[in-house]
Amino acid sequence: MKNAENNNTEYIQPLFEEESINFKRYISLFFSNWYWFAISLFLAFTLAYGINRYSQEVFSVSSSLLIKDETLGGYSGIQPIFPGSEIYKSQQNLKNEIGILRSFDLNRQVIDSLPEFHTVYILIGRRGITEQIKYKDTPFIVTLDKYTVEKPKERFYIKIIDNRSFNIGIKGDSDSERKGHFGDSFSSVDFNIKDRWFVFTVRLRDSANFVFNSSVSNHYNFYFPDLDNITNEYRGKLRITPVEEDASLVILSVSGPVPQKEIDYLNKLMQLYVNR
Repeated sequence: MKNAENNNTEYIQPLFEEESINFKRYISLFFSNWYWFAISLFLAFTLAYGINRYSQEVFSVSSSLLIKDETLGGYSGIQPIFPGSEIYKSQQNLKNEIGILRSFDLNRQVIDSLPEFHTVYILIGRRGITEQIKYKDTPFIVTLDKYTVEKPKERFYIKIIDNRSFNIGIKGDSDSERKGHFGDSFSSVDFNIKDRWFVFTVRLRDSANFVFNSSVSNHYNFYFPDLDNITNEYRGKLRITPVEEDASLVILSVSGPVPQKEIDYLNKLMQLYVNR
């Protein structure tokens, strides 16, 4: 009897198998979940539009100032720098003058000399969403009276009604609203504030040429900022950079949402510094 021989062939699986990309599967997944892609694109475009539409632009302004000193800029070549030398004294003088430009006292004089800095005006959009800081271009001006004992801490709103009148009140307090006319004064008593005494007047900026326009917002907020805080804000964002190392010509620069406001600050700062 013959023994049958079993020829068993062993199958060896390759370590790596080529896998082809199943485009049909991904296309099917895309179409079956198209609404998620549509929602994601809609949210992305909405967010981008909102940022571009409602975010406030920031402008940078700069100016040059010559710090006059006979010891500055009078050397050529390499000079030894050590305490007591002329070039060392010039460097110290430059640092001292930059320190004066950044000093609280000088910057507070600047803010005190700019009355338009003493009241902040904010234009509210027609839908009540957008806010835009205004400077020297509001139709009205609000000024604190000399009899004011303590500056108001509240934020107020004004809604212009016509050429002569407006509604005014404390933001967030509808019960405080009252009607006023341009040229009227308002005290803390008018807004039922008993712990402080203040008086301010609302008048037209240019009464001869003002014409009420019902197609625009006519809605503003305003408040009286703390002048010490404004001073420190400008001291903090003031940049002073020498044109070259140890040069007496420096570049002053500040940034803000209203370029004319930053220009007025730099001009007044340099004026008071030079007068000093």
